Amino acid sequence: MFDFLLVFLFSSLFSQNEQFTISGDIKSKEDNSIVIGAVVSLLNPKDSTIITGAYSIIENNKSVFSIKANPNKYLLKVTHISFNEKYISVNLNKNIDLGTIQLNLSDLKLDDIIVTGDKEYMELQLDKRVYNVSQDATNRGRNAADMLDNIPSVTVDADGNVSLRGSENVRILVDGKQSGLVGRDPETLRMLMGDMIDKIEVITNPSARYDAEGQVGIINIVLKKDKRKGYNGNTEMNTGFPHNHGLSVSSNYRSEKYNLFGTLGFAYRNFPGFADVEQFFFNDPNKYLTTTRRDQTRGGYNNTIRIGSDIFINDKNTITFSGMYRFGKNDNYAELLYKDFNQQRNLLLSTLRTDSESEDSELYEFSLNYDLDFGKEGHTLKAVISFYQDEDLELSNLLQSVIFNNTSIGDIVQNSSNLEFERNQLYQLDYIYPFSKDGKFEAGLKSTLRKIDNDFGLLQKNEEGVFEEIEQFNNNFIYFEDIYAAYIMAGNKLNNFSYQFGLRTEYSDIKTELTRTNESNPRTYFNFFPSAHFSYKINTSNSVQLSYARRIQRPRFRFLMPISSFSDNRNFWFGNPDLDPEFSDSYETGYLYNWDKGSILSSVYYRYSTDVIQRVTYINDEGITIISPFNIGTQNDIGTELNVSYDPYKWLKFNANFNIFNVNIIGNAFVGNLDAQSWTTNAKLNSKLKLFWGIDLSLNYNYRGPMKIPQGRIKEIWFVDFALSKDVLNNLTLTFTGSDVFSTRMRRLITQDIDYYFDQDFQWRRGLFTLSVNYRINQEKKAKKPENVPEDF
Repeated sequence: MFDFLLVFLFSSLFSQNEQFTISGDIKSKEDNSIVIGAVVSLLNPKDSTIITGAYSIIENNKSVFSIKANPNKYLLKVTHISFNEKYISVNLNKNIDLGTIQLNLSDLKLDDIIVTGDKEYMELQLDKRVYNVSQDATNRGRNAADMLDNIPSVTVDADGNVSLRGSENVRILVDGKQSGLVGRDPETLRMLMGDMIDKIEVITNPSARYDAEGQVGIINIVLKKDKRKGYNGNTEMNTGFPHNHGLSVSSNYRSEKYNLFGTLGFAYRNFPGFADVEQFFFNDPNKYLTTTRRDQTRGGYNNTIRIGSDIFINDKNTITFSGMYRFGKNDNYAELLYKDFNQQRNLLLSTLRTDSESEDSELYEFSLNYDLDFGKEGHTLKAVISFYQDEDLELSNLLQSVIFNNTSIGDIVQNSSNLEFERNQLYQLDYIYPFSKDGKFEAGLKSTLRKIDNDFGLLQKNEEGVFEEIEQFNNNFIYFEDIYAAYIMAGNKLNNFSYQFGLRTEYSDIKTELTRTNESNPRTYFNFFPSAHFSYKINTSNSVQLSYARRIQRPRFRFLMPISSFSDNRNFWFGNPDLDPEFSDSYETGYLYNWDKGSILSSVYYRYSTDVIQRVTYINDEGITIISPFNIGTQNDIGTELNVSYDPYKWLKFNANFNIFNVNIIGNAFVGNLDAQSWTTNAKLNSKLKLFWGIDLSLNYNYRGPMKIPQGRIKEIWFVDFALSKDVLNNLTLTFTGSDVFSTRMRRLITQDIDYYFDQDFQWRRGLFTLSVNYRINQEKKAKKPENVPEDF
């Protein structure tokens, strides 16, 4: 018996020493995307019995697998519920790397097929981070601005301005191109319904492939478009308090020759907000302190129709066209109460000003894409033509009453109109040639032709009851922006070292006109924008990255436009048509560590910028507060960022983002020295728990630390979101969400100089609670276990 056990032991050890490894990675043949959670089985070719197997896992932006087995001839079977099975004959007499295995999309309808699980919330790719926001239950019933505010490294302030790593100089795209859905006005993000969004890509150091616009990077919002065959659809209804009601219907039909997709969205929202401001005027003999209370409601109807089709001419040629139409009607109301005090804090007078505004908007957008596949994997030519036109008309009725010693001393009646019109054309051509297994060459051309027309007028009723034009606040501002770009880029891989170099050049032809005063300001500039990316894979769990990019930030339209609102006639925003663009050099290094239950991505970044644009506050001779942008000097940003993902249990997941950075501004303007240096911290924590009765709980916590700025400081804020969701009958999901549940999300700002001190709190919208019902057609959510797969893998 002892001899038998000894022989068995040695034979087992011998057989284990003789084992070899089969490995590879799995992608979709259609769009070259990674296939998550594929089942790889090693079969006996004689009777198809399973010898062993594994699941594919995400590693270094690939879906990889590795199987050990004794030397023999086998049949390798790769399966995934969304794809057709694939079989590969393998003669295992050495370690074999099968390279990339491409799967074809399944021909089956999805009536009886069930998705095996949600995507990971964050996917790390070579030059960007991808956040699958449609998988986050807290995004039910929310708009694009709310969703962006929960993305690591990204913040959205109370006015709707988006910042990346503390800077507003970020480029926002939709499906990789400029779109009227996120146009010149920050509030357009709030009009984009979140249930249209599939994922959000954050690119902190873009390569030459991307526009050079966006000093700190690019945020790309990817809209939903299903790629599964057959018919499937999705309907989402939501209702909330304050008023937040919507209905969205999406459908998709895909066959061998074409893919049809469409979305209808209807929404009604009406959100209350407020502002509290204290203004101290140290050198004004007529008043020492003014307090302002602003109460407002903003909202109305916004409706979106989006349709399109992919036409598969053959295996090598695809044409895609899509169109979008959005129209909205909003009624906004604001009530401002000013109180003026002397140095003894005695009330001098009160002023009540109301603004009843109607806003009608209309957007048309069309896009035509052509994709040519030359036959070799990755060898493609892509052409894009897109056009959009956006028109927005704001009409305000303004009434001001002044009260002195409890007596009204007269009313002022005014009407303002603001017509904003934008037309944008895009022409783009991209060519990719893979010259080796891991190497490729890219080149492209792009032109964007943009025109914005802003016509603002103000009328005031005179003593005879006739409205007269106030000349200084009437003008028509026209902005022309034509950008012509070309780029080349090449990269390759040597063992574990990958590199990529690129060069982009852009010619900018920009002109502003004030037609009524006959003022013109043309600008042209030609610039080069190099980029470089490096990565080194230390082992399967550790890798490092290094990148460099030169960027430009052209002045935003709002920063150039003279005036767009007369709601508050004591505090004005005036644009500056003489602004020059900012230029920056950005460096970043990162380290990624993966383990079974999580990952850590840490990075250190540095950015040097010239001709920095900053808002400057001053008081004119009439005692009116003016805020206007100027090129003030240089800025150095250095910071470190940490992203942690940890899944300690199947029922518990954590995601955390910490960003600690220093901003050092060296600047001057006509108001004097504008130097500012400050360390600050932003943090976002997210946890997901599976509770009893199949209920899922998501919790989000956001913190933004205080920061010094020229002429003042930004105060710290924090806010909390949550979501409770439950699946019913496999294709129905109920979700209850709370957004900013404690109503603490606001802008808290102090502005000060030797002549004044302003302290303001502004909240665009108070806490929001929403109930959503999501119904899926042919998109059941619960998992089925694939057949013929052993329980142990």
